[in-house]
Amino acid sequence: MCAKLLKSHRERSYSIRCARLGANILNFGMEMAMSNNHLNYLRREHARLDAEIQREERQVRPDEVLIARLKKLKLAVKDQMVAECVDLPDSRFG
Repeated sequence: MCAKLLKSHRERSYSIRCARLGANILNFGMEMAMSNNHLNYLRREHARLDAEIQREERQVRPDEVLIARLKKLKLAVKDQMVAECVDLPDSRFG
């Protein structure tokens, strides 16, 4: 009787550990997807800021203050991209 209860307890413990591991893997996968989505957003924002900087620089009288602000924003986005890539195990930053 005790052996049967012990076996049942071990099986339940194993099942619980497997369920927790599965949940952790699922959460990790969701975090990776969210991180990849965020990284893609940051890349698009970086490209958008770059295009806006180039557009302003082509003006006859470019707004130097605006250009400086855009460059600061672009650098901040790049810093976020680098930080995001450090957090990702399979980072493909480039």
